[in-house]
Amino acid sequence: VQKKLNGDRVVGGVADSSARAVFANRHFDTYKMAIKNADVVAAKFSAGTLADGEVFEGIFYPFEMLTVGGVSMMNDPVEVRIAAARDFTAALGLPWIYDVDQAYIDALFGNLPKFEGIVLKRKGSPYIPLGSDGQSSPEWLKWKW
Repeated sequence: VQKKLNGDRVVGGVADSSARAVFANRHFDTYKMAIKNADVVAAKFSAGTLADGEVFEGIFYPFEMLTVGGVSMMNDPVEVRIAAARDFTAALGLPWIYDVDQAYIDALFGNLPKFEGIVLKRKGSPYIPLGSDGQSSPEWLKWKW
């Protein structure tokens, strides 16, 4: 279970040896909004390192790693991808914001505007990219307040 950050879903990282951070939206188009920590992502992610995450108030917060150093993690269990994202988030100098506790659940709407719900992820599940906004994952269940 992870908190659902109320931002823009973005894949970001360093795709190649250019050492330049790249960010794409859910349609695989270049994310056009400014990302305040793009330079830190470029400095901390090696070539071929990409994360799935959210941009909230201009900051990219990874919640799962997709590739690290050119090695795919997409077939690794979700808990491994999350643990790797937690490590990369620390390397970016950011707090890990996705853990859910009882106080978070009790607050529900009180978590707005920063958080808008929870995402349930099936233990051991691979990462499955979706083809459209209308599709839902058999491995993830998103619940908004």
